[in-house]
Amino acid sequence: MIGTIIEFSTDESGATALDYARIAALAAVGLVGAYDIFGQIFANGFAGGLASIASGLETVAN
Repeated sequence: MIGTIIEFSTDESGATALDYARIAALAAVGLVGAYDIFGQIFANGFAGGLASIASGLETVAN
């Protein structure tokens, strides 16, 4: 029983799949965040988008 627990705790065969899943999840979160920010800029025109982001940051700061 102890040997099985030690073998299980030192087995790293599934680590790569977990690492790839974490990287994919972080990339997805980053892409969604970037799309949200840059989507506002391009939808409202560059100047209107920046004004929208500036007002949002002002609201958060206050």
